[in-house]
Amino acid sequence: MSLPRQLFLLLACVLGALWSAVGWDYVNSESVAEAQLREQTSTLSLAFAEHTELTFSRGEFVLLQLREAWLANPKAFPDAIKRYQELLDDSVVQIGIVSPDGTLIFSTAGGPPVNLSDREHIRVHLDAQHLDRLFVSRPVMGRASGKWSIQLSRPIFDHGKFVGVIVVSVDPGYFVRFYQKINLGERGLVLILRETGEILARSPDLEKHIGKKLVSAPPSGPNHPLKGNFHVSSSIDGAERVVGYVRMPRYGISVIVGAGVDEQMASVHTHQRLMLTIAGAATLLFSLLFWVLLRGIARRERAEQKISEFNRDFEALLNQTTDQIFFKDNEGNFRFCSQALAENTGYSHWRDMVGKKDSDIFRPSVAQDFEKDELSITTSGKPLLNQETTYYDTEGKERYLSASRWPLRDGQGEIVGIFGISRDITTHKQAEKILADALLVAEAASRAKSAFLANMSHEIRTPMNAILGMANVLRREGVSDKQSERLDKIEASTSHLLGTLNNILDLSKIEAGKFALENTAVSIPALLSNVCSILNERARSKGLQLKTDCADLPTNLQGDPTRLQQALLNYAANAVKFTEQGSVLLRAFLLQEDEQEAMVRFEVHDTGVGIPQEAIPRLFNAFEQADNSTTRKYGGTGLGLAITRRIIELMGGKVGVESTPGVGSLFWFTARLSKQ
Repeated sequence: MSLPRQLFLLLACVLGALWSAVGWDYVNSESVAEAQLREQTSTLSLAFAEHTELTFSRGEFVLLQLREAWLANPKAFPDAIKRYQELLDDSVVQIGIVSPDGTLIFSTAGGPPVNLSDREHIRVHLDAQHLDRLFVSRPVMGRASGKWSIQLSRPIFDHGKFVGVIVVSVDPGYFVRFYQKINLGERGLVLILRETGEILARSPDLEKHIGKKLVSAPPSGPNHPLKGNFHVSSSIDGAERVVGYVRMPRYGISVIVGAGVDEQMASVHTHQRLMLTIAGAATLLFSLLFWVLLRGIARRERAEQKISEFNRDFEALLNQTTDQIFFKDNEGNFRFCSQALAENTGYSHWRDMVGKKDSDIFRPSVAQDFEKDELSITTSGKPLLNQETTYYDTEGKERYLSASRWPLRDGQGEIVGIFGISRDITTHKQAEKILADALLVAEAASRAKSAFLANMSHEIRTPMNAILGMANVLRREGVSDKQSERLDKIEASTSHLLGTLNNILDLSKIEAGKFALENTAVSIPALLSNVCSILNERARSKGLQLKTDCADLPTNLQGDPTRLQQALLNYAANAVKFTEQGSVLLRAFLLQEDEQEAMVRFEVHDTGVGIPQEAIPRLFNAFEQADNSTTRKYGGTGLGLAITRRIIELMGGKVGVESTPGVGSLFWFTARLSKQ
């Protein structure tokens, strides 16, 4: 066994014997003093409990007598109160009668009728009008008087019928004045506590604590003792006390007497402090001697341990990191480097690079660049951060590095070398190139798609216009009713196809970024009127009312009226299409404005079929409708709302919809318009 361990065991034995003796004396003296405290608090709690029970029993007796007096003759009730005044002494604040609806109809304190149905001591009788029982309330603050009181209440029955509540308000200060006749010390306290935890009375500091809940309350319930003691640290004032208590289940309260442990055990603590001082001095003396003997040994062991731990951690860092880390001296010789740097430059272990220079490892051009950068660091004393460089690995492949290098200083601030960290970003650079190439391909594909759509639109619209022209020629030459009906179908189908082509072309222009907006004068009332004119015949054929509502708007607005009308017409045409009866309302009003521009909101209300909530998120996507049955029944491509959304977003606005199936829908969009 080593000498330090032998000395430690000897010291432990001596100190163990010393502190065992001190501990036995400490515990034994406290046990005797605590037993005396328990006896004292038990005796006082019994005495104060008798006083409290006497006060509550007198209050209950007066309640019963005054209840009979009220039933016998309410007018003579004040005289009856006077007869029991001496019995009540100064413990009662007021006596009151409460009607069956909770209104205070009589009070010795006077004042107008007040509804007290929200009070606990009234509510308990209103909710259980068949029970004749005494109720002791939590402390109540008087609404008029602003004073605390404890309410003793009983129901009033007239031939078995509940006719009200009689209340006696007991002054908590009455108990406090009695308790203050006995000196319990600065930390001593007496309190009356409800079984639900509320403090009914407390000495001292009644006003500060009355009505609050006590965390460390005595146990309650039929299986717990009616009196006893316990040791507690107060959650209110932090004082440590020995507490005696007496429970009074009849009234649902407990009387608690607490004596401060620190005050009552002052002499014990003085003796304990003396013993602890002697033991502490002896311990300090022995420990000082032990420390002097072991100081040199411990200091040497700690130093060796720290060096060992540092070497271990530093070795692990150099071996495990994937970054290329290095330390160089002022001559450019490697002092340390990470294993990753050694492997990337063709060395099996980083120790093989110690003492070498960049010119021994890298190609001349790369080595010269490194040496030039590091010379600037040692000269200026400033780091080079996040510098991208290249080098060639052992297979001759070019690789990219993101390097940061700092000057390495000694304790006097002098530069003694270079410290650097490099990270291989070759994969990142390759990914950037792949992404750039893919972007070029995607842009080329988008341009090709736009050109294709434009060409196809032209190729299809030319024969479509020819078909419409020929249909008009045939109609002017005279046709039968049956032929006219067939020409109508040809014209309707051709117009629908041309509209679809225009929508596809608009969507293609938007996606290609070639969709330009005009900036001319905009008349919103005229815009609403135009849309109604276009749809008027269609709405009238279905028996629908087509209405507009245009609030006062600035007259100097500018924007693209054609595209605004297109967006509003898409909304309104859908509303007419999906509404079988009722009306369609077009609205426009101002959301906000300043000197340069205004934000206007357009709305289309209908009483149509409505849209399920789960379908709403898809509505403004291209080629999307609420469901497949919509296309079969009403037709359409699902492009109108998508184009509307794209147009409105170009105008700096937003689109949205609110709908209830079977009730109707509200489609809206906002547009930011400039001012002249």
